Amino acid sequence: MMNETESLDMLLGELEDAGTGRRWYVAMTLSRMGAPALDPLIDLVRNGSVAKAAAMWAISEIGDKKAVPLLVDELHSGEDAFHRAIAASALMKIDDPEGVAQVKLALSEGNEMFAELFREVHNR
Repeated sequence: MMNETESLDMLLGELEDAGTGRRWYVAMTLSRMGAPALDPLIDLVRNGSVAKAAAMWAISEIGDKKAVPLLVDELHSGEDAFHRAIAASALMKIDDPEGVAQVKLALSEGNEMFAELFREVHNR
């Protein structure tokens, strides 16, 4: 039987290797692990993992305010509007006042593609 560290390592590897459909199931499992999964998920986002969007979603489900600075960085300098929208949705879910303020600021900048993607992602 695997211990928590071995399970976490296996799931993180699967998150990066899984096809898109499976990736979200792995992200759900990681989010249920809670705090032990947070730092490795933050590292995946920082390192530009192919699973960045799923990792940001899992971080939002964990809900730890420790991730707010990373998500704010992604909100303002993410690689595309989709990743920025995922970061914005995560910030709204975590509900940290600074994160929420940054999302409102980003939405006020008039980028319609970002705003539309944010509404679609956040309202799911």
